[in-house]
Amino acid sequence: MTLQEVAQELARRLDARVEPVVAPKSESEEAQPAEVCIQGKGYQVVVSPFFGGWQATLHLPKEPPLAFFAENVDMLESRLKAKLTGRDYRF
Repeated sequence: MTLQEVAQELARRLDARVEPVVAPKSESEEAQPAEVCIQGKGYQVVVSPFFGGWQATLHLPKEPPLAFFAENVDMLESRLKAKLTGRDYRF
């Protein structure tokens, strides 16, 4: 999956929306964005590639950013939903 596909799938599962990305165009090839932002109700998630997997950084008001690392969308979804609902998210 590409970064954009991961962000779109995660946004769909979280009932959120992907913010439009403006990636700089290079003459030799299309440049890919380094990160994609997902906007939800009262939170923001920034998704980026991370050593063969994905990093999703959750931004909540008045809290420090919280990074989650996983190889697939299912685990990111589980961890993010657990944090957003206040459940224990130790995996």
